[in-house]
Amino acid sequence: MKHVISCVRYCLLAMTCCLVSSPAIADDLPAVAGDIWNSSLVLSAGLTKENHACSSPLLAQIQGGGNCGDYQTGLRFAYDHQYASTPSLGIEISYGDLGNATASGIYTAAGGGPAKWQLKAKGWAIDQTGTFHVGGGLSILGKVGLVRAGFAETFNSSVNGVPFSGSPVVNEEKTSLTFGVGIQYDFDRDIAVRAQFENFGFYSLYGGAPQVNLEMASAGLVLKF
Repeated sequence: MKHVISCVRYCLLAMTCCLVSSPAIADDLPAVAGDIWNSSLVLSAGLTKENHACSSPLLAQIQGGGNCGDYQTGLRFAYDHQYASTPSLGIEISYGDLGNATASGIYTAAGGGPAKWQLKAKGWAIDQTGTFHVGGGLSILGKVGLVRAGFAETFNSSVNGVPFSGSPVVNEEKTSLTFGVGIQYDFDRDIAVRAQFENFGFYSLYGGAPQVNLEMASAGLVLKF
């Protein structure tokens, strides 16, 4: 799954450029029945990436760094509202997974047993959204806002068969900027589908180590009301 999120990001940007420059695409799409409603609920599922999460000092306590992986599946729920006076602009409030890095191996201490490490992030985001209706139910989406990310780091192992939990380096909430870009297709005034890439900010978690960056590429179902 290496580079999956980067590929999705570049594909979305390329598709956006193509759609803006090609009105013929919009002409071929079926028209949306009725006006677009002001509010919607969005359920998104996709792939998250915690860039540089594997820089945690705790991984030095696992032989070979614990075979760390920073990709994981994630779910997010969102409420989206478009302003009645300016329907191309709106606000979105969302909550869900932001990232989950894991590692496992053998604890380096004498008598050390199997060890597991995890850095999980969840949180809220509030975004100002912008929608450009290409035509025929197809739209280009953009968003920018703030995210409140809660990080929970765990380390579990055993010494001579006695289990223990290590002291986490990270167990806190932090705020950062977030932005996203995507495309949406409205089947009718009730249902749409969405594909998007979101960057949930950069965080200094491990002192001089590189900042942890949270990203998510997802597809979602949009229920309008």
